[in-house]
Parts: sequence; structure tokens; C-alpha cells
Amino acid sequence: MFKIIKFDTESNSQVNDWYRLMENKPIIQKEYFERTKARINLTDIVDLEKRSSWTHKLKFTLYLPDHVTHFFEQNNILYEKNNGNCCDCFSLLKYETGDFFLNHRDTDLSNALDNLIHQYTCLIFCPYGKDDDILEGGELMLKHPDGLYEIKFDPSVETNKNRFVMVIFSIDMYHEVLPIISGSRYVFKKPLFVKRISTIIEERNDVNVDELCDGGGCGFGFSNTGDY
Repeated sequence: MFKIIKFDTESNSQVNDWYRLMENKPIIQKEYFERTKARINLTDIVDLEKRSSWTHKLKFTLYLPDHVTHFFEQNNILYEKNNGNCCDCFSLLKYETGDFFLNHRDTDLSNALDNLIHQYTCLIFCPYGKDDDILEGGELMLKHPDGLYEIKFDPSVETNKNRFVMVIFSIDMYHEVLPIISGSRYVFKKPLFVKRISTIIEERNDVNVDELCDGGGCGFGFSNTGDY
């Protein structure tokens, strides 16, 4: 899967809350970030030859618009609820000039005990920066695991227009972040999980497996080859 979801700020109060968060300058000052670590052989280390970026020390709960909730439900993606509203906990990453991330696949966080499959990665690119600090570079390059196609996504097309944009892709896809030429690239990130088909069948004895697969609900885990 590769999905782009753009946000209309005029009709989404949740997205306006995201703006207020990013405009809270004390929260996004440099001292609140630390070097992003890479996971190699189940150990988290700083490896600036493979990945150069920054991770905020805090986690952020974001309330998601209704059309994102509907998309999650259609694709059997799990999400949290608070007072009936869809919300999830995100990490905040920052890429500054010269930062990058080499070609890799995301670590598979599937947990068999919970009957969950880590199938997707969710990114929300943020429109932050002064007029003289326009983002250039930092494109997201994605490649089909069998090399059937390549996608180049440039977040600055939306963020430089003061818009948020969400990207969801399958974790079996190889991807990289090209070096930042100028400006800063802020992105919220979280893994997305789906239920195993066997679990859904137990919960709904009348389920039709073929219908689930046609609706995008069939999930299969992929082993991670990048380990970072």
C-alpha cells in the first residue's frame, strides 16, 4: 500500500490543534530533541553513517480527522479512541540541513501474543518554518520490494503551502530520505497494526475471508532486513 491523505484545515478542528502544537516554539526547541537511534541486532545505537536525524524526547497524542478514521476502519487498522474520537500516539522526528536516512525497511514490530501484524508505517509531514527557511530536499523515496516500481514523494510541495499531509506505506517497501538541502523537515511517525485474520474470524464467526482480503484487510508480516 501507498496512500497520501491531504488535510483541509478549514473544516478539521483536529488539524488546527496540530498547528497550535507546531507553533509552540518552546516545545520544539533543539534541547527537546536527541539523536535518532538505529536498531541493529536488537540494540539501539547512533549510527550517523546510516541515519542522521533527531527525535523529540516526548510522545504526542494526535486526534485524527474522521476521514482518516474511516480509512483505518476500511483497512482493518487499529487505533485508539478517546471520548469516541480517533487518536494515536506519535513520535516527532526532525531533519535539519544535511540530515538523511539511507535505504532500509522498517523493523517489523508484530507481536504474535497480541494477534497483531505491523503492516504499515504512518507519517504526517508538518508545515513548519519561516518564510526564509523553506524546506528543500528531504524527499521520501520508496521502492517496491521486488523492484516493480519506485515512488518519489516530496513533502515540501504541501508543507511549503502551510499544509499537513499524511503518507501511509507497507513496511515491506524499501525507502530512504534524501539529504536536506535547506530548511527543516518535521514529521510525526507511528507504526500501524492490523488484526490477524484468524483473530477476526474468532470475533466474527460469520466473516467471509475472501471479502476481508478484497477489502484490504488481509495482513502478512514481513521480516525486517534493514534492522534500523
